[in-house]
Amino acid sequence: MERQNKSNHNKRIHQLEYRVLIVFLFLAFGISIGLSGTALAKDSKKQEQQTEIRNMAKETLARLYKEQPAAKKILAASAGYAVFSNFGMKIFLFGGGSGKGVVVDKAAKKETFMKMIEAQAGIGMGVKKFRQVWVF
Repeated sequence: MERQNKSNHNKRIHQLEYRVLIVFLFLAFGISIGLSGTALAKDSKKQEQQTEIRNMAKETLARLYKEQPAAKKILAASAGYAVFSNFGMKIFLFGGGSGKGVVVDKAAKKETFMKMIEAQAGIGMGVKKFRQVWVF
């Protein structure tokens, strides 16, 4: 009788271990699916933001070429350039701004997407939204 009780007890322990293992595997699988979905969503959002920045850069360069035709030759002869869209605000003594853009290394044919933060000190008041093109 004691042997049978021990045997039943061991079976129950193994069944419990098996159930815990199954639950653990389902949880691990569910978490991995959730994390991969989050990674895909972040990657999709990143691609969308990069497309918006590329479009902003194309619009900015088209406007620059229209207003300053000589700029096209300067950019063509450059090693690269950067295009940023910025927003800034200044109230009395303090101000700041932020923006985003793309740096293009023409030799390496590489784009680097960046964010910009600006801090200002000095007397002034106003809000500005502007785009910048840097040539190097």
